[in-house]
Amino acid sequence: MTRLMISLLGPLQVALNGEPVTGFATDKARALLAYLAVEADRPHRRDALAGLLWPDQPQRKARQNLRQALSHLRQALGDRDDAVPFLRVSRQTVQFNLESDHWLDVAAFTALAEACRRHRHRRLETCLPCLRRMEKMAQLYRGDFLEQFFLADSDVFEEWALLEREWLRRQAVRVLSHLADYYERRGDYERGRYYAWRQVELEPWREEAHRQLMRLLALDGQRSAALAQYEACRRALAEELGIEPTAETVALYERISESAGRQVGESAIANLPLSPTSFVGRQEELAELAELLANPDCRLLTLVGPGGIGKTRLALQAAAAHIGAFAHGVYFVPLTSVSSPELIVPTIAEAIAFSFDSHRDPKEQFLDYLREKEMLLVLDSLEHILEGAELLVGILRYAPGVVLLATSRERLNLREEWVYAVEGLTYPEGEAVGELGTSSAIDLFRQRARQAYRRFSLAETEIPHVVRICQLVEGMPLGVELAAAWVAVRSCGGIAQEIERNLDILRARLRNVPERQRSVRATFEHSWNLLSGQERAVFRKLSVFRGGFRAKAAEQVAGASLAVLSALVDKSLVRRVSSERYDMHELLRQYAAEKLQADPQEHNETQRHHARYFAAFLEQQREHLKGAKQKQALLEIGLEIENARHAWRLAVARGYAHLVEQSLESLYHFYDVRSRFREGIELFAQAVERWRGDSQQARIFGKALSYQGALYRHLGLHRLARTCLERSLGIFERLRMQTEQVFCLINLAEVSRHQGKYEEAEQLARKGLTLSWQIEDCWGMARSLLLLGLIRYRTGDVDQAQALLEESLAIGRESGDQRLIMPSLNALGDVACHRGDYTKAQVLFEECLALSRELGDQFNVAVHLNNLGTVLHVLGKYAEARSFYQESLETCRKIGDQKGQAIALSNLGEVTHALGAYSEAQEYYQAGLTIGREVGDQWATMACLNNLGETACALGDYEKATAHFAEALKIATDTQTLAMLLKILVNLAVLLARRGQRGQAAELLGLARRHPASEQATQEKAERLLDEMGLTPPDSVPPLDAVAAEVLAGISPH
Repeated sequence: MTRLMISLLGPLQVALNGEPVTGFATDKARALLAYLAVEADRPHRRDALAGLLWPDQPQRKARQNLRQALSHLRQALGDRDDAVPFLRVSRQTVQFNLESDHWLDVAAFTALAEACRRHRHRRLETCLPCLRRMEKMAQLYRGDFLEQFFLADSDVFEEWALLEREWLRRQAVRVLSHLADYYERRGDYERGRYYAWRQVELEPWREEAHRQLMRLLALDGQRSAALAQYEACRRALAEELGIEPTAETVALYERISESAGRQVGESAIANLPLSPTSFVGRQEELAELAELLANPDCRLLTLVGPGGIGKTRLALQAAAAHIGAFAHGVYFVPLTSVSSPELIVPTIAEAIAFSFDSHRDPKEQFLDYLREKEMLLVLDSLEHILEGAELLVGILRYAPGVVLLATSRERLNLREEWVYAVEGLTYPEGEAVGELGTSSAIDLFRQRARQAYRRFSLAETEIPHVVRICQLVEGMPLGVELAAAWVAVRSCGGIAQEIERNLDILRARLRNVPERQRSVRATFEHSWNLLSGQERAVFRKLSVFRGGFRAKAAEQVAGASLAVLSALVDKSLVRRVSSERYDMHELLRQYAAEKLQADPQEHNETQRHHARYFAAFLEQQREHLKGAKQKQALLEIGLEIENARHAWRLAVARGYAHLVEQSLESLYHFYDVRSRFREGIELFAQAVERWRGDSQQARIFGKALSYQGALYRHLGLHRLARTCLERSLGIFERLRMQTEQVFCLINLAEVSRHQGKYEEAEQLARKGLTLSWQIEDCWGMARSLLLLGLIRYRTGDVDQAQALLEESLAIGRESGDQRLIMPSLNALGDVACHRGDYTKAQVLFEECLALSRELGDQFNVAVHLNNLGTVLHVLGKYAEARSFYQESLETCRKIGDQKGQAIALSNLGEVTHALGAYSEAQEYYQAGLTIGREVGDQWATMACLNNLGETACALGDYEKATAHFAEALKIATDTQTLAMLLKILVNLAVLLARRGQRGQAAELLGLARRHPASEQATQEKAERLLDEMGLTPPDSVPPLDAVAAEVLAGISPH
């Protein structure tokens, strides 16, 4: 909602946050606001404002009054503490702030008037987009500017207001006059009278408005009222101006008196057929078509699209909106049954009721008739008589007032032609069923289903099936309507399944539907019959592609030359979706696939070409994915991922092992970086099952299994990950595949680290590092060093950790692989946080976030959002921190990262705890703990337990706090996670102090304050608690292990 709404057309009204502002101290404050808001394009000197409102006052007194008025105004608007104030006030000037959150009716009115003035059109009064703007202007004009608002002691202000009032009223009267004329031409006499009457209300002496009213009343059969209006006009002119009506008005009066009323003007001319059903959606398209039809340069507009896409219905709706905009009518010319170009002229002539003279050439007569006409001709279905398109050029040349709106499955390919590609109705993408409110395809299905079966109701359980139906037909109106017609005898789920199986369900059983519109198949057959033999061959072969294709792929897989591909685009059978990419409507693709499958040999050969092409494509991207061209390679694979999946499934099913091996690594990197873990797992499972137990293909089996394991790890499914990775490692060792061994060792080390098995993780990482050095594997070296650094960091050796991480970063930067750079930078950010260098940490995390966003790596986006939130949290910026944590949580949920969810929930709990909402914080911690336990992530489990203990302690529940701290301390001690161990001891110190064990509390705080593994934030917290609780730590304390063991023994249940 706009914060400040100012209405000056009519009585002055001001609203703030939807509530009327009535607290203005004086009318001068209101006047000041009105003036500043209208004249907001420049700052105003205080002296000038004082002179405007207090012209008769001494300057000093006037300036004092201005200060008071300004103060009252700002108080009424709540403007003093606003980040973006409504008023910009300095010692010398005052200006209304155009950047503030406000709306002014005068500004909106003026902007619409200016838009009409600048708009390119044939004539303003017949321009539909401008008429729509004028309707908005009429709505805004509630009355004259500052109606009934006067400053009796300020002639200067009143003179300014008068000039504004007169200019705005002239604009309003002009607008109302145009609208009354337009609706008279459309035959909407009631609407026309409304606009004419408003003119008379504003200017009772306006004779033209009275004539409009008289004419509109007469045309509507209200002859007596029309004659009475003449008398009202005569009285108004006598009273206001002392004159008699003009001869034109008197003549109109006499015509009405002498007639039945319907001959006093011309009614709208149109022959558009009435539609048997409602029109749904397409509002954006209608607005675009209105703009094009208003453009004087666009006189031949062709709606192009495949059969069933709704070209004719859209053209009729657009034409109907233009009734009244063309002086000599709007006509629909159906050409479906016209069999030759020679019949086009007589068909149009019949539609516009033109009769030929037998002594002259019909075409010549026809063009002569059109020469002086202003018409919109809707020429429907031109694709089968394209040879007659030259006639359209003749019409455009000889009849400058005629505009042609054509529909065709194929472009006319005329120089004068403007092409408008018609797509399907809007429908939800993917599984986004929440977008139903903006889906016109769903609306169409619902309406036609109720028409077919009155008891139909779109139940919650049926929504996904209806969404699927609309997706399968890609919003094609004919497909949606034919599918909806089956709801009386089939469930929506059953209809969707049948569409996926074949096209035959999409047929109508209605008697009065044209033959080629009775089924989607019939519609497509009509287009198929218009193709050449070569076009048919390419069209059916293109059906093997999924999700679109490039011209090069079409050439190599389907033998499509650029000329043939362009011809199929022109015929609306293929869509050009970008400068380099094409696709097909899904129903057309299904139809083409049926044609291809009719020849098994051609079908198998085309599929094989497709599989080979995309396996080679993936192999080509493999090296790019590991270097500086990584981002582009990911984008390329992303565009072709549906084709790659389809090719993979075929290669696996037919046992093309060499093609599968070509594809494996690139697919893994794509699914890993894009965080599409489950999708990747399911894909690799196909190869695992295909070659399980096949000793000849152990290499492929091992690779697919290892990639499954790595993706399981990202989902936090450590047990499954370990099983896959250990088995594949055994295979690679047997086959002496060293690069693959490194991959398994590093992923196993990651699994061990997340399970808190740091010793095992270090051994695996060192083994991976040694092997990486031997085979000069940069990825292996960087990842091994990263892991060793992370382990050192977790176990408290921060200096050694930093050295290892910097070495890993150097290798990553040298390789140009952003996926190696990001994790090292992120870990170095953790080290900076540990040392209390939050500025450096923020810079590092922001660089990481930028890199991960650039790559589309949602897994790491979530990690870096979380870490940035931690920095902001420590700096006390709780609202910003919460926002980052929340986005991290939502991202983790989206990609299925359970460990990330647990950590984000823990951090959300921490920031909520900091704001004092302890119960809410507990809910976050408990949710995070549940996930942490489920996936076996020790860090998340420890963090949530420690936080639960701290919150329980704050709430005075010491027994529960003790239990949480004991469990967290046990895990931290077992895993030697020293930084977390010290955090737990600091929180325990608070609990011990409250229980009277102040000496032990002081010992724990003293240890945390000095220990090298203690994070800066932990040290500062320990220092603060010592001061707050008045504790003095001992000069020396036992080693951390001994202290932790003693505390754990003291608080653990016996």
